[in-house]
Amino acid sequence: MMPPRFESMTPVAGSLIGEVGALAGGFLALIMAYSVKFTGSFAAGFLSGTVLAVGSLAALALVLRGWTTSWVGAGGRALETCTQEPDAAWADPGAATPESTIA
Repeated sequence: MMPPRFESMTPVAGSLIGEVGALAGGFLALIMAYSVKFTGSFAAGFLSGTVLAVGSLAALALVLRGWTTSWVGAGGRALETCTQEPDAAWADPGAATPESTIA
């Protein structure tokens, strides 16, 4: 799903998705450890993970229709152009960047 939605930013989007997954994995491990430390059971940790998952699904359900209609056409095919304009730095890979202007 990333290449049709983030055509010029696929590596960045993939990296961001990986980072968010790692953050969530670290959060759940930390919560499980605190759950055992303070309550002697994993129950509060599992409950926290469940609340996080349900909250994420609820947030996704709220934005899903508007988000997908901006780039998915008939038959589930990606539209040729998105209604969302890409960032200027990503639109022109040859554009000057702060690193390339320092000499």
